Amino acid sequence: RVSWIEKYVGKEDPQYWDRNTQISRSIEQVFRDDLETMRNRYNQSEGLHTWQRMYGCELRRDGSKGGFNQHGYEGRTFITFDKETLTWVAPDPQAQITKRKWDGIPGYNQGRKAYL
Repeated sequence: RVSWIEKYVGKEDPQYWDRNTQISRSIEQVFRDDLETMRNRYNQSEGLHTWQRMYGCELRRDGSKGGFNQHGYEGRTFITFDKETLTWVAPDPQAQITKRKWDGIPGYNQGRKAYL
């Protein structure tokens, strides 16, 4: 914990560390489950494998805003979110399963856009 945030968080939100620790543990389990799914899809039972998620917002020089949400497996793009069409783009053939699943959940993609 960093001292400057300790002072602020302790005063403003005493449950901050407990709440965020719990959130992080939940996210860790989601990543473990996702990684297991990837290993099964690619028929990999052993070895070290990498599942990544990158998301964020950007403010461009012209004042416009953008956002991105993408997932990678083994250092390659697995699936990306297109916030204009509210659909997932799956350049990897194995990602088609995920694309159909996520695109098929009512409200899921609208939630991704709202977050970005």
